[in-house]
Amino acid sequence: MTRPPHDGWRRIGFALLGAWLVKAGALAAAAAKACNQAARRPPEGRR
Repeated sequence: MTRPPHDGWRRIGFALLGAWLVKAGALAAAAAKACNQAARRPPEGRR
């Protein structure tokens, strides 16, 4: 055990934070794309 015990926890925390950031970014991009499409074409023209 040459590494300090908090090194593993820090790596796990960074991995979780990175995955959460990627997921949040993908959700935000999808929401922005949907909002852009909805704003571009009015609901009455979608029929």
